[in-house]
Amino acid sequence: METHKKHQRNISKNRDAKNDLKKERFEEDLMKLEERLKNETPPSGYVYKYDPNDKLETDPSKKPKVFFKDLAISYKTLKGLTESKFVKMTPIQRSVIPHALANREIIGASKTGSGKTLCYIIPVLEILYRSRWSKLDGLGALIIVPTRELALQVVFLFI
Repeated sequence: METHKKHQRNISKNRDAKNDLKKERFEEDLMKLEERLKNETPPSGYVYKYDPNDKLETDPSKKPKVFFKDLAISYKTLKGLTESKFVKMTPIQRSVIPHALANREIIGASKTGSGKTLCYIIPVLEILYRSRWSKLDGLGALIIVPTRELALQVVFLFI
């Protein structure tokens, strides 16, 4: 019986050590994301003017990111985007997402089918992730859309 108790304590210690390692890695990832956001976010008020050839900006620091992998987003979000075949950002996404990730208020207009939905879904997920939101915290975000069709589109992004 005593051997069984020792075995249970060892299992518990191993589980605690694994949880501590996960928390440590999570904290490291968050610190790296925060640092990247600080260094890579365009200045407040900066507006990227779309040029199909992306030659409008010659300054590399002002040139927008083209691929989702270039954004300061978590591995889980990037993995989900890649699995859903989202690799290259549309012009509206290039203009909006870097500002939204920095918790800035944005007004954007673009034609139907241009990728506006991801412009707010990605920042919402990332902000919840960085703030360590969990189900225990209650409602994390409320997204209100004007039509049933758009609501279904948003829901299917999460499935």
